[in-house]
Amino acid sequence: MGCSALISNALVLISIALVETSLAKDLASNSERNQRATLAVEQLLSEASIAQANEDWPAQESQLLEAQSLLHREFGVVTPRQITIVDRLAANQVARENYSKANQLAEFNHFIRSRNQDSGGSTEADALLADWYLRSGQWRAGRGLIKTVNAAQPNGQAFDVSWALLELQMSLYSPICCNSNEALEVLRQAQLTTATVDQMAELSQTVAAILILERQLDDALPAIQTIHPSQTAQAQLLPGLHAFKSSDRDRMERTKLESDLRLRRYGSGFALDNEIPDNELIEFSVALNDRFLPIQGPNGAEFHQRTQPFERIIGSPFRYNLERLKLVLPARYSRLDRLETLKIDMSFDVSEEGRARNIRFLNDQPRQIRKLMRDTLLAARFIPAMEDGTFVTQSDFLLTQTFNNELLLNADDATHQQASDRAVDEEPRLL
Repeated sequence: MGCSALISNALVLISIALVETSLAKDLASNSERNQRATLAVEQLLSEASIAQANEDWPAQESQLLEAQSLLHREFGVVTPRQITIVDRLAANQVARENYSKANQLAEFNHFIRSRNQDSGGSTEADALLADWYLRSGQWRAGRGLIKTVNAAQPNGQAFDVSWALLELQMSLYSPICCNSNEALEVLRQAQLTTATVDQMAELSQTVAAILILERQLDDALPAIQTIHPSQTAQAQLLPGLHAFKSSDRDRMERTKLESDLRLRRYGSGFALDNEIPDNELIEFSVALNDRFLPIQGPNGAEFHQRTQPFERIIGSPFRYNLERLKLVLPARYSRLDRLETLKIDMSFDVSEEGRARNIRFLNDQPRQIRKLMRDTLLAARFIPAMEDGTFVTQSDFLLTQTFNNELLLNADDATHQQASDRAVDEEPRLL
């Protein structure tokens, strides 16, 4: 080998050594910088927790955003390390009633989580976003997400009890509820899996609710019997979205108004329908659990409707659109502070078909309020009381309607906590 070749090889070896040394230094420098960033993030999160405890939401948001920015600089904009921070930012916006921003953060976290999970089938990311849509009243978006995920599932996908339960719960808030055959099939499959006792109780309760809404009480009874081994239970109010039963006269007047407005717009060259007044109180909802937020929508079919702001919902156990509710109540309740003091005590019988009968008001109420509550109770449905394993009529069922919304859970925990309400045999309660 010539001298030039030896020199060339020596230079190559020296270059390799220099590169390796440089890489080692860079790795050590990166590791040290990452460690400093991690410590700084931990300090900011600790300060954010203190701000949260003091309900200093602007300070908490500032500290969380600074922590997120540090992670972005060190690990990239889509780093999964920020998932917990984004969850806390979303909870911060919920506490400040900035629901549109909270929704953006929930959807961003779904994107981040999805990048770090295997594709195909329902994932934790999909389940968390669907649960958010359910709790925030975006039921159309939730059904769309569930349909998309189910369509992408490969053949032979393992049965997921939690996902199936979420799908059934979402169907309770559909304008057209529900598919009783699918509900029974889900319950049958769950019984063949290693579902927990709590999961089976919640699933049985949800399936029973669907069957009662579909007037299949004979099929609903076995599901209720499995929840109550004593074969005795009080009546329970069913969750879901319910429409008021409009009279024929109301429907005719509404149809005539819409027809007249469309003819007027057609003659003037306009094609939009936004002149039709959209202030009629046509529906109400009953929350599945106390994690539901006092908001609803947007649930429009078109994109421009999907981007509309959230509408405020008020009331418990019956929830109404706040602005539309004010139009049907006495004028003095147009002020929110007065509406929040309104309390309506009622007593009625719950038939063995799960319907309210013989409605009685236990405190004096104006005519408009009595009409609203009568219409609500006639549209609502109940799981009937059970004695000796048979549905029976329950007399003097007591219910108090209030209009004072309060988030019962810690805002930071609301994003993570799973529903844990359970029916008990000893006393009547809402589902």
